[in-house]
Amino acid sequence: MGRDSMSSERDLESCLLSEDVLERVIQPDACGYLMKRSGLGWYKYWFSLKGSKLYFFDKKSGYRGLMIGSISLFNAKVVVSDPVKRPLEFDVFEKIGKTHSLKAFTELEMQYWLTVFASARKKIPPPRPIATMEPPGVETGINNIRTKQVPNHVRVDRVMMVVHGIGTKGDNLEKNAGSLLKTCNEVKNKMFPDLDFNLEVLVVHWRDELLRLKIHEDMMKIIPNFQGGNALREFVMNRVLDMLYYTRDRTRNFLWKEVVTQLNGHYSEFKKRHPEFNGKLCLFGHSLGGIIVYEIASRQVTDDPRLLKSEGLLLDFEVESIYALGSPLGGFLTLEFKLGTLCLKPQDLPYRIYNIFHPNDPVALRLEPVVDDRYTPVPPVVIPHWRTMDKTQNAVKWLGGFWKPKSSNNLPRETFEAENQEEAPHTPNCSPELPTANSSKNLDQYRRYDYTLQVTSAIEEVSTAYSAMKAHQDYWTSRDTALLLLSTMLRESVIGEVPTGLDDTRMSLVMVPK
Repeated sequence: MGRDSMSSERDLESCLLSEDVLERVIQPDACGYLMKRSGLGWYKYWFSLKGSKLYFFDKKSGYRGLMIGSISLFNAKVVVSDPVKRPLEFDVFEKIGKTHSLKAFTELEMQYWLTVFASARKKIPPPRPIATMEPPGVETGINNIRTKQVPNHVRVDRVMMVVHGIGTKGDNLEKNAGSLLKTCNEVKNKMFPDLDFNLEVLVVHWRDELLRLKIHEDMMKIIPNFQGGNALREFVMNRVLDMLYYTRDRTRNFLWKEVVTQLNGHYSEFKKRHPEFNGKLCLFGHSLGGIIVYEIASRQVTDDPRLLKSEGLLLDFEVESIYALGSPLGGFLTLEFKLGTLCLKPQDLPYRIYNIFHPNDPVALRLEPVVDDRYTPVPPVVIPHWRTMDKTQNAVKWLGGFWKPKSSNNLPRETFEAENQEEAPHTPNCSPELPTANSSKNLDQYRRYDYTLQVTSAIEEVSTAYSAMKAHQDYWTSRDTALLLLSTMLRESVIGEVPTGLDDTRMSLVMVPK
């Protein structure tokens, strides 16, 4: 196996859930390969049985992919076909009238599936959720942002607190946060329909309080014709001012305190609605928000809690992981490397940091070379496409090479070697012996920080300028980003974070030739 191929496989391992980890997360009643007739042909799918619902999925690059469909086994009729004319085949007749023809690979597997199907037929499906008269958004009382909350009687598995970047207005933040939650739910329903996982998104809006300061009024006085209707100038100045405020100690400390106040307020209100919550919390920072959440979280590690409390910067909860999207965090740490968690050795970090960026985002910067110089020639982890579960081909090549984009500094795309060998059928196990948390094949073999999205649009391939204009806002609606968020959350919920160092052996596996 070549070095590039090994690096590609490791990239997929760090972004997606392996088969054994997925079984531990979902805990299906049965799972494995079956053939299903569709039209005039047979197709091989990965089947997962949960209760009386049988889901079947495509499988890409060794990972479970999109859900193709589902079969309700409740009160269904299962008939074994003629062993001479149709060996190893059996038909499932749903109660609603649909018929599905399935085929096992061996006699033993067919008997196994028939046994679990007989048990599943007696399981009553869970009741459908009752539509309530609750409004689509609820004001939390912490700020004026309306977010869709998980009902009080529904279990919440993970809380993600969103901190916005520069120049963000309340209505745009509300829209972006709603798009993020909607995208995560869409990917969850397509990729993990057999998993009961509920994500709550809480939003911090710090800019409104910053604009109420007297210093902002003074800044408005020195800007010529700011209210003259020049939309472009207003757009630029709003962002420049936010960056200027953050570089000044007094306004930065005020901003930190406001963010911590809202974070603690959100957490307090959330615990009142869900007192039984014992899940994990993560921070999601977009653009400058990635720097804000990093600095606040790092101070929880390096500073005395009593001092933090006196300064109003002590968090009332523990941070499990940080997602910095489109963030220039690496640049800030390079220019002014203050004592923070990244000054510690990688294996001593108390939480994971995921630095996610689009290759054409003009704001985003890498983080790994700040951690260790040996990361400099190592390309970032390429986030697989959510449909193909793989690294996609160049969009222009996919179109047949009609358009040829100008050369750019985009990260090189790697393609996997074609797999000529057919994958061996998987024999399901009623009580599989699951690997332990220390199993190396389930865990990241080395700590990575930088994760890059792929350019999948032909227009963005042709015009990098167009791509740069929209790349900084694409994270909110990116399904690839949502897949990475969900996969990492689910992996941490089952395995947790096992500290791994960055030794020379592991680094040699991901180094690229000069």
